[in-house]
Amino acid sequence: MSLLLLALQIIAMAPPPSGPPPVCHHQDGMIDGPVVPTAEVARGIFTAIAKPLQSEQAASKYVLTIADQGTAWGLSQALPPPPAGGSIRGGGGLTMRIDKCTGAISEMYYAR
Repeated sequence: MSLLLLALQIIAMAPPPSGPPPVCHHQDGMIDGPVVPTAEVARGIFTAIAKPLQSEQAASKYVLTIADQGTAWGLSQALPPPPAGGSIRGGGGLTMRIDKCTGAISEMYYAR
Protein backbone atom coordinates (compact mmCIF):
# COMPACT_ATOMS: atom_id res chain seq x y z
CA MET A 1 0.00 0.00 0.00
CA SER A 2 2.87 2.39 0.73
CA LEU A 3 4.01 2.11 -2.90
CA LEU A 4 0.59 3.33 -4.01
CA LEU A 5 0.81 6.33 -1.67
CA LEU A 6 4.31 7.11 -2.92
CA ALA A 7 3.14 6.94 -6.54
CA LEU A 8 0.23 9.28 -5.77
CA GLN A 9 2.57 11.77 -4.10
CA ILE A 10 4.95 11.71 -7.06
CA ILE A 11 2.07 12.27 -9.48
CA ALA A 12 0.72 15.13 -7.35
CA MET A 13 4.18 16.72 -7.14
CA ALA A 14 4.72 16.72 -10.91
CA PRO A 15 4.11 20.16 -12.40
CA PRO A 16 0.75 20.34 -14.12
CA PRO A 17 0.59 21.17 -17.79
CA SER A 18 0.19 24.90 -18.22
CA GLY A 19 -2.03 26.70 -20.64
CA PRO A 20 -0.90 29.76 -22.54
CA PRO A 21 0.53 32.51 -20.31
CA PRO A 22 -1.98 35.15 -19.24
CA VAL A 23 -1.98 38.58 -20.84
CA CYS A 24 -0.50 40.84 -18.16
CA HIS A 25 -1.23 44.52 -18.62
CA HIS A 26 1.54 47.03 -17.95
CA GLN A 27 1.20 49.10 -14.79
CA ASP A 28 3.44 52.16 -14.40
CA GLY A 29 6.23 51.54 -11.93
CA MET A 30 5.60 47.79 -11.80
CA ILE A 31 7.55 44.91 -13.33
CA ASP A 32 5.77 43.45 -16.34
CA GLY A 33 4.50 39.93 -15.67
CA PRO A 34 3.83 37.18 -15.55
CA VAL A 35 6.02 37.02 -12.45
CA VAL A 36 4.74 33.52 -11.54
CA PRO A 37 4.89 31.84 -14.97
CA THR A 38 5.22 28.21 -13.87
CA ALA A 39 3.84 25.77 -11.33
CA GLU A 40 7.34 25.40 -9.89
CA VAL A 41 7.54 29.13 -9.11
CA ALA A 42 4.07 28.93 -7.51
CA ARG A 43 5.25 25.90 -5.45
CA GLY A 44 8.24 27.92 -4.20
CA ILE A 45 6.01 30.80 -3.10
CA PHE A 46 3.59 28.39 -1.41
CA THR A 47 6.45 26.68 0.42
CA ALA A 48 7.93 29.97 1.62
CA ILE A 49 4.57 31.13 3.00
CA ALA A 50 3.60 27.75 4.50
CA LYS A 51 6.93 27.10 6.24
CA PRO A 52 6.38 29.39 9.27
CA LEU A 53 2.69 28.40 9.49
CA GLN A 54 3.17 24.65 9.95
CA SER A 55 5.84 22.31 11.19
CA GLU A 56 7.78 20.14 8.75
CA GLN A 57 6.11 17.11 10.34
CA ALA A 58 2.63 18.56 9.69
CA ALA A 59 3.55 19.61 6.13
CA SER A 60 4.93 16.15 5.32
CA LYS A 61 1.46 14.61 5.85
CA TYR A 62 0.02 16.45 2.88
CA VAL A 63 0.12 16.11 -0.88
CA LEU A 64 0.32 19.48 -2.64
CA THR A 65 -1.90 19.92 -5.69
CA ILE A 66 -1.31 22.77 -8.13
CA ALA A 67 -4.06 23.73 -10.57
CA ASP A 68 -3.68 26.12 -13.49
CA GLN A 69 -6.69 28.46 -13.19
CA GLY A 70 -5.86 30.65 -16.18
CA THR A 71 -4.72 33.92 -14.61
CA ALA A 72 -3.78 32.30 -11.30
CA TRP A 73 -2.39 29.13 -9.71
CA GLY A 74 -4.59 27.32 -7.20
CA LEU A 75 -2.54 25.41 -4.63
CA SER A 76 -3.92 23.17 -1.92
CA GLN A 77 -2.71 20.58 0.51
CA ALA A 78 -4.74 17.43 1.10
CA LEU A 79 -4.17 14.23 2.98
CA PRO A 80 -3.37 11.26 0.75
CA PRO A 81 -6.26 8.89 0.03
CA PRO A 82 -6.95 6.45 2.88
CA PRO A 83 -6.31 2.73 2.51
CA ALA A 84 -9.22 0.74 1.07
CA GLY A 85 -12.13 0.84 3.48
CA GLY A 86 -10.61 3.71 5.48
CA SER A 87 -11.86 7.24 5.87
CA ILE A 88 -10.36 10.69 6.38
CA ARG A 89 -11.72 13.15 8.90
CA GLY A 90 -10.65 16.75 8.79
CA GLY A 91 -7.36 17.53 7.15
CA GLY A 92 -6.69 21.19 7.64
CA GLY A 93 -4.27 21.67 4.75
CA LEU A 94 -3.34 25.13 3.53
CA THR A 95 -4.94 26.51 0.36
CA MET A 96 -4.03 29.64 -1.57
CA ARG A 97 -4.44 31.33 -4.92
CA ILE A 98 -1.44 33.07 -6.52
CA ASP A 99 -1.95 35.59 -9.33
CA LYS A 100 0.34 34.78 -12.29
CA CYS A 101 0.79 38.41 -13.38
CA THR A 102 1.51 40.05 -10.02
CA GLY A 103 2.34 37.23 -7.61
CA ALA A 104 -0.39 38.46 -5.26
CA ILE A 105 -1.67 35.82 -2.86
CA SER A 106 -5.39 35.68 -2.22
CA GLU A 107 -7.97 33.34 -0.76
CA MET A 108 -5.46 31.84 1.69
CA TYR A 109 -7.11 29.58 4.27
CA TYR A 110 -6.94 26.18 5.93
CA ALA A 111 -9.25 23.60 4.37
CA ARG A 112 -11.46 21.53 6.64
